[in-house]
Amino acid sequence: MPIPESSREPLEKFFHYSPERIRVLTAALTKTKPRFRIENFAQDVTKKAQIDSSEFSELLTTLTGMYLAIEQSGIDIEDFLQAVVDEMIGDKLIEVDQNWEVPKKALFEIFATPNAFVISAKAVDIMTAHQRQFTTVRTFTDLRPIYGPDVSKRPVAALILHKLQVNYLENGESKQIFFALDRHDLLKFQDVLERALQKGQTLQSTLKDSVMFLEDQP
Repeated sequence: MPIPESSREPLEKFFHYSPERIRVLTAALTKTKPRFRIENFAQDVTKKAQIDSSEFSELLTTLTGMYLAIEQSGIDIEDFLQAVVDEMIGDKLIEVDQNWEVPKKALFEIFATPNAFVISAKAVDIMTAHQRQFTTVRTFTDLRPIYGPDVSKRPVAALILHKLQVNYLENGESKQIFFALDRHDLLKFQDVLERALQKGQTLQSTLKDSVMFLEDQP
């Protein structure tokens, strides 16, 4: 099973962690509160496990990719992890004559149960299962004068126009699209967004006793 280039270093570091560090990191990954946004989950885990944030960010990306590969392929977790260990030994990322049961068992624990990591990883998969993913939005407001036949004289009227800039990801590439809006358009946006927020609040209050809702704020 080929290991992606971006995952080789994070996995090599993880397999060479001390047993105690692996235990602490596994506990943080599985017992920290699940998050709607993976970056918030990463912040919680790094704080709890006292691990370098940049190093953990690479590892979390690798673990998320591994878990989703297991989910989508339907392969047995034990078989998947053994294939990873064999590939790492073949690539000389880890030594063949050492016992790698501690990191291997830790990965099994991380992937095999519906814990905080698994729930957060599934949330990422659901959120990105679209052709385009929204990232940010901006608005720009302009005053557009309207002149009469003699443009040397003051404008006879004016319009207030707005430009909406929506930034998004498509196939991993950052893109943007612009819309011209007037006040009536903004009011329609406001009404639609307020309705969406209200519907979300209604669902959450109705199902709060039977479903765990993920927080989307730090």
